[in-house]
Amino acid sequence: MVLALGSLCAGMISTSKEYQDKMFEAGLSTYERVWPMPIFEEYLEEVKGERADFKSMNKTRNNGAIFGGAFLSKFAENKPFIHLDVAGTAMLDEPKDYMPKAGSGFGVRLAIEFLEKI
Repeated sequence: MVLALGSLCAGMISTSKEYQDKMFEAGLSTYERVWPMPIFEEYLEEVKGERADFKSMNKTRNNGAIFGGAFLSKFAENKPFIHLDVAGTAMLDEPKDYMPKAGSGFGVRLAIEFLEKI
């Protein structure tokens, strides 16, 4: 996700278009921006387990944010689900006007704004 979005935006994987849109809007409002990533059926198939119901690593062992989101979505039991990959945004090398250097706190204002929207 860091290669795609850098440190200015978190990846978002969601099973709910409504919640995805509200999270995107919350990101624009708080300047803790998020970008939707796909959760195709094939990703969900790849996390089916042989020894367990689900596995956290896909068949090719290219375990990334999308497969992590697909894996975690299985535990939401058909409830609206959002996974934010904040790895690239959690630690900053340089401070921003709205975030400190090092631990940025990315997602706190975003979560509050999102919860107010729902």
